[in-house]
Amino acid sequence: MLPLLAAVATGLSVAVLLIALARPRTSAAEARLAGARREFARTGDVLPERPVAAAGAGERGRAAMLLPAGMRARLARSLASAGSPLSVDRFVTVTLVSQVVGAFAGLAVSSAAPVAGAAVFGVAGGLVLGAVPPLVWLRGVGRRRRLLVWRSLPDTSDLLTTCVEAGMSIDAAFARVAEDMPGPLSDEIRTMLREVALGRPRHLALADIGVRCGVPDLTAMLTAVIQADESGTSLGAVLRAQAHHIRIRRKLLAEEKARKVPAKMTFPIIFLIVPTLFILILGPLAIEIMETFQ
Repeated sequence: MLPLLAAVATGLSVAVLLIALARPRTSAAEARLAGARREFARTGDVLPERPVAAAGAGERGRAAMLLPAGMRARLARSLASAGSPLSVDRFVTVTLVSQVVGAFAGLAVSSAAPVAGAAVFGVAGGLVLGAVPPLVWLRGVGRRRRLLVWRSLPDTSDLLTTCVEAGMSIDAAFARVAEDMPGPLSDEIRTMLREVALGRPRHLALADIGVRCGVPDLTAMLTAVIQADESGTSLGAVLRAQAHHIRIRRKLLAEEKARKVPAKMTFPIIFLIVPTLFILILGPLAIEIMETFQ
C-alpha cells in the first residue's frame, strides 16, 4: 500500500512541476494589447476602447484552468485585493505544490502508525492542510493592504479636495495625489490613470479601484465622484462632504473599539492578573503560616 501511495504522490508532484514550468498560452487579443501598450509608451497616442476591453479577461494559465470559473473569479478578486502579488495561475501552482508537500509529510508521519489505513488518512490530511498556508498568507497580505488603504484615505481625500477646488481637472488631481501620497492607494490611482490614458472610460476605471481595494469608504467616495462627474455636480463640494464623512466614520469606529476594550480585558484580568495578585499578596502569608505550624 505504501509504495502505491508514494508512486501516486510522486506522480502528482511531477505533474505539478510540469504545470508550473509550462508556459501559459497568450491569446491574440492579449498580444495585440501588449503591442499597443508598447506603441503607446513610445508615441503617447491614445488607444481605442475595444482592444482594451477585448483583453480584459486577463491571462489564463494551465494551472488556473483546474479551478471552476466561479472559484477562479473569487481567487482573482482576492489576489487583486492583496495587490496582485501572484497571478491566479502561479497561486494555484503554489497551492498544488504545498498540497503535494503536505501529502508527503502526511505519508511520512502516518507510515509509522500501526493502524490499518493510516497512510490513506495521512495523505488526505496532508492534501487538505497543504492548501491552508497559501490561503492564510493571501488573506494576511490582503488585510494589511486594505488597512494601509484605509489609513491613507482621509489624507488622500483632503488632498484630492484641495486640488479640485484649486481648479485642477479630476485626472490632474488624481495624478497629483498619486505623486504626493505614496502607498497602495497611489499605486491603484496610477493604474487607473494608465487605463484612462489607454482609452478606458473613467467611471469603469474608478469603479475597479474600489473592487480591487475592497475598502467600503473608498468605494463610497469613488461612487460619489463617478456620479458627480456624470451629472455635472461640483466635485469640490462632493469630495469635501465625502472627506468629512470618512473622518466621522473613523471617529465612530475608534469609539466602538474603545467601548469593546473592557469586555476584551475581562479574560486576561480574571485568568492572568487576579491569580498573580493572589500569589503576591497571599504567598508570603502562606509561607509564614507554614513556618509557624512547623
